[in-house]
Amino acid sequence: MTDRGDESSVLSGLSKAVGESVVAIEGPLTSDRLDAAERLTRMRDDSLVVHEIIKVWRDQSDSERGLRKRYANVMLVECHWIKLDFT
Repeated sequence: MTDRGDESSVLSGLSKAVGESVVAIEGPLTSDRLDAAERLTRMRDDSLVVHEIIKVWRDQSDSERGLRKRYANVMLVECHWIKLDFT
């Protein structure tokens, strides 16, 4: 098992290295850039939720449509077989 001190030093070293890489590639991180990244992440997550809701709704609608079609066919066959007159 590793000591908590070892883990925190490794994480802080990793954090520094990643932070330096980001600064080298993107420039300094500011609170505005972090806020923008958070908003983009939140919008992406919300978009995925909306897409999943629409997919489930579409699947349920297609399933219900198929069930109604089968029911209508059975009713047409039964009504023709019994020769019901609805006029």
